[in-house]
Amino acid sequence: MNPVMLDFILNEEDREHIENIQLEFLKEKIIPQAKELNYDFFKEQLNHYFDEVKSIYENAYKRSLKYYTEHFDELLPSLKQEIKSYAAFCVSSFEADNKTGEIIQQLSPTGIKNYKKAMNREIAPYLEILKSNAPKDYEELISFIDYAFEHRAELYKEEREAIKKGKKKASMPKVSLPPTTALSLMFSGKPVNVLGLARGRGKFDPASRRLKVGDANIFAPENVQKIGVGAAKAFRYILAEFTKHNSRHMPKDKIINRIFLNVRDFAEANGIDINSSDAMKNFRRKLKGNLNILLTHKISWNDKIKGKKEHFPEMTWISAFKPAGDLFMIEVTQSMAEILALLPMIYYSRALYSLDDREFNAFAIGEAMCIHYCQENNVIKGTENKISVLKLLEKTSFPTYEELKEHKMGWEQNVKEHFENCLEKLYQCGFLKDRTYCYAGGIEITDEEMRAGVIDSYEKFISLLVKFELNEFDSHEKRLTEIVQKKAENIKKLQSKRKNEKKSDND
Repeated sequence: MNPVMLDFILNEEDREHIENIQLEFLKEKIIPQAKELNYDFFKEQLNHYFDEVKSIYENAYKRSLKYYTEHFDELLPSLKQEIKSYAAFCVSSFEADNKTGEIIQQLSPTGIKNYKKAMNREIAPYLEILKSNAPKDYEELISFIDYAFEHRAELYKEEREAIKKGKKKASMPKVSLPPTTALSLMFSGKPVNVLGLARGRGKFDPASRRLKVGDANIFAPENVQKIGVGAAKAFRYILAEFTKHNSRHMPKDKIINRIFLNVRDFAEANGIDINSSDAMKNFRRKLKGNLNILLTHKISWNDKIKGKKEHFPEMTWISAFKPAGDLFMIEVTQSMAEILALLPMIYYSRALYSLDDREFNAFAIGEAMCIHYCQENNVIKGTENKISVLKLLEKTSFPTYEELKEHKMGWEQNVKEHFENCLEKLYQCGFLKDRTYCYAGGIEITDEEMRAGVIDSYEKFISLLVKFELNEFDSHEKRLTEIVQKKAENIKKLQSKRKNEKKSDND
């Protein structure tokens, strides 16, 4: 590993300086002497080149350490993300020798261990800053690094044994970083939710190449109708990683918009056999296609932010993505990142990723249930587990009452059966723990009543509520206690802040 080669310590001036040195090295020193180039001359010029570049990095390194030390509190999220990103990149950057088909010695368990030590030495000053100021965050990062490298070594060992036995050809060992939990905390609002509704509720206008979803519009250079559940899942997963490094109302200049998507974990969540090379190859291809949608399609929408109506002009969800082994480096568009940081947060169920991408109606219903279940006001009122059938139908492509009448279609076959099939899909994937119908007052409808045909019209059906429970969530009582305590703490902080401001004004 090269000494002090961390990208995040360089500013634009440094990068431009290095680029100029590289051009000078090639154009003025190497290319003119190409025909008569001798080893000693080349070695001398190469050493001179590395000395100049190293000097730039050393100065930037000192400047960076000083800056992070002096502004530690405000830069903690950024520092953690940069160290984690750099470690993840190092873990995924091992290469195979294409000439011999053998995995290079650097990939041996000992080589990997030494590689990790070298990386730790390189970032040691940053780790020391963390250790001194935030020991818990330091331990978290050390655990992350240890797990990543140890898992790489174990996978290498398995790969090596398989090669020796002739069971497979030499290839890149796969790294799998710690998986996400069953529930992921993430920002949630219109620019996110619209992705899950696009395929079912979107109305396409070929003249303007615009897909209208409620009061949001999605524009595309080619085929806007390609957008669907795959893109929605990908952005939800990206958003979970983004939320880990950003807090609500974070200042714009402190937002971390570059994240790493763990391909194998995301594939596993989608129900893909991660041990099948063909399955993973197809999944990567689909993932790239969905990331391209997020990169090229633009969205504009209206929303309320802090009680004020605002219009948000066209913007893409992400601005860049790049594969890096078992990770994808992804940058959320800066303008999108700033808006996301203003949105409320929900806990998102990992089970929804496992739905087939073609089940867009079930996915839309599941997301609506998840959002409703997470809204704090609903938990306080005790209504988080009840949502109207009509509200859920409005998220689907099922025909409306007017359409049923116009085309003389039966509501049971064309709405009720499809709706209940979606609920069954959500139960089978592990999202729904239980569900039943109930009247507006909350009284449950028995199976006998349903079989007896008590609900004998579309109007009666849409007047019902779906009473449901979700897997993985804490009990209503525990969630209510936590919300009440959090609100009390926020009120206390606000009162203390006002008191200090008043005291400051009096002084």
